[in-house]
Amino acid sequence: MLPVDHDAPRMVCAPPGPESRRLLDEAADRLYPGLLHGWAPLVMAVGLFLLTLVTDTNPLLPLPGVLVFALGLAMLVAPITATALKAAPDRYAGLAAGVNTTVSRLGGLMATPLIGVVITLVFASASPHPNADPFATHVVSADQRDATVTAFRAGMGVAVALCVAGSLLAARGLRRDDR
Repeated sequence: MLPVDHDAPRMVCAPPGPESRRLLDEAADRLYPGLLHGWAPLVMAVGLFLLTLVTDTNPLLPLPGVLVFALGLAMLVAPITATALKAAPDRYAGLAAGVNTTVSRLGGLMATPLIGVVITLVFASASPHPNADPFATHVVSADQRDATVTAFRAGMGVAVALCVAGSLLAARGLRRDDR
C-alpha cells in the first residue's frame, strides 16, 4: 500500500475555488434552477453509491466516490446560494443569505442523526454480539465486520435516497420563472 496524505479527502471536499464557483454560477444563470439543482443531487447520489462499493481498507478506494460526490456538491452549493440571493430583493440580501445558511445547517443537523440511527439499528440487528462496537478498531470477527459493512451501506442508502428526493423536489419545485 502506498503512503497517503490523510488530509486528502478533506482537500477533495473543500469548497470549490473562485473559478469553478464563477463557472457554476454562470451555468445556473443560463439554465433554469430546477435543471442544475435537479441534477446536482443525483451526481451526489452516484458518488455516495460508489462509496458503498468499497470493500477494502485501502484509502485510495473511496476516491472515485468522494470525487463524484464533491463534483455534485460543487454543482449545487454555489448555484443554490446564488438562486436564493437573487430571489430576494436587494434590501433583504443579508436576510436571504442567513436563511439560506440556516436551512443548509438544519438539513445537515437532521440528516446526520437520521443516518446515524439507521446505521445503529442495522448494525445492532446484523451483529452476532449484542454489545458489539460498530467502530471497533481492534481485531473483530468476520460476522462483526460484515455487520459493520451492512450498516454502512444502509446509511449510504438512506443518504442516496435523500439526494434523489432532493433532486425530485428541486426539479419539480423550481420553475423557469424562479430565476
